[in-house]
Amino acid sequence: MINAKWQQAQEARETAKRRALAQAPAVAAALGNDWTFKDADSWRVTIARRDGAAVTLATTRARGRLTCWGVFGTDARTDAGALRAVKTEITVAIDASPERVAREIERRLLPAYLPALDAARKAKRDADAYETSTDALAAELARSLGRALRLDTSHGNGAINRRIHLDDDLPGVQYGDATVTGPDRVKIDVTVDADTARGQLSSASRNCRI
Repeated sequence: MINAKWQQAQEARETAKRRALAQAPAVAAALGNDWTFKDADSWRVTIARRDGAAVTLATTRARGRLTCWGVFGTDARTDAGALRAVKTEITVAIDASPERVAREIERRLLPAYLPALDAARKAKRDADAYETSTDALAAELARSLGRALRLDTSHGNGAINRRIHLDDDLPGVQYGDATVTGPDRVKIDVTVDADTARGQLSSASRNCRI
């Protein structure tokens, strides 16, 4: 008897989950003409706006609740601290009507999610521009030195080091590397002979401004 009651309750929960996901097109319609059904799988459904904003509805994150969260695509970067602190997820009753779900999304989710999405997209554009400018400087320096540019990812943090190997056919240089770390920054790590060191340090001392 207990097992039968448990099974009935479990079936009721699964039915409620399926019903909640099946009403996603109606949620999109209640949000307005800019919103449409996008895609779905067995446990979540995504609705999207014409400008690329999207909200996923899922039944697996919170027991007995429908979870709705804002989607950040490949055109957005969310690793900035300020964006990580923004709450872009809400829950509503799993048996809420499509109109109620839409109103809760409008009232509680979109006011935080949409500005965060704009900021994340800008962060991605800025990061892409930074990387492009850094690549351009690295290529320019490699060409001017007649050297090959090496892309080093061995440090494992996801960043790319753009290295130019400096060897002993450059005057005074025994070995070393020039690493382009940004569009306006180059780290030069070289071993030079004593005479070159004396000349460089003397020149630096004369040109130093305090």
